[in-house]
Amino acid sequence: MKPSRVFFACVLLSQLATPLHADSPLQLPGKPMTPAEFSAYAVGRTLSYAADGMIWGQEQYLPNRQVLWAFTGQDCQFGQWYSQDNAVCFVYEGDDEPKCWNFFMGARGLIAELIGDGLSPLAEVGQSNQPLECQGPQVGA
Repeated sequence: MKPSRVFFACVLLSQLATPLHADSPLQLPGKPMTPAEFSAYAVGRTLSYAADGMIWGQEQYLPNRQVLWAFTGQDCQFGQWYSQDNAVCFVYEGDDEPKCWNFFMGARGLIAELIGDGLSPLAEVGQSNQPLECQGPQVGA
């Protein structure tokens, strides 16, 4: 593993200051949150997500439906979200295809289900009120 990836992994783990653990087994509890409920929960926070026991990435939720996302060990991407029906859809710079999610409030944090993909749901495993640490190209954003 490259030293920069080891450093990023250490930073990621250190940002899990408020540990939350995925519901076990991961189930989708009840009704999805509305986009307004999602916004009220997420804005002003940086959330860490995991799937199948592995950290997937982090997303910082900014005002005005703006976001900053990074897969673990990769560069940050700016994006925005919008509501479509009752889903929350994200579009990121360099990728015009929206990714629409249903968000649920689990016993220990958010659970996110990518609509129509069949991937395992993502579980919130940490949160912080600190900005997302970006390696590049948008360092210091």
